[in-house]
Amino acid sequence: MKPVIIIIFALIFIFAAGYMMSDYINNTSKTINVELARLDNEVRSNKWIPANQMLGLIENKWNGIKNTWAMLVDHQEIDNIDLCISKMKEYIKGKESVNALAEISSLKLLFEHIPKKESLSWVNIL
Repeated sequence: MKPVIIIIFALIFIFAAGYMMSDYINNTSKTINVELARLDNEVRSNKWIPANQMLGLIENKWNGIKNTWAMLVDHQEIDNIDLCISKMKEYIKGKESVNALAEISSLKLLFEHIPKKESLSWVNIL
């Protein structure tokens, strides 16, 4: 009887940890997507100084969560995000709105895709 109880508690722990991981990734990606939407508006309005400040804010938030994400998410995804941010920084610095908007769009897609990919669902389990 003891092994069954231990297995049940282990399964509960695994599912709870999976749920907390998924919730953390969802919340942090939504937070950054809100900031990316603001950055998108600044770039579309050709407000380069506020756009540069907004990018600094996004980069700081990303650097704050990146280490935690590294334990939970595929490292290739993290590298893709770092690459997009690096490109976007240069495009905003060079006031290249079309390229900056393309990178913003790529980042939005990554921050929407990763939580879906890492969520605890039957599709991802099977």
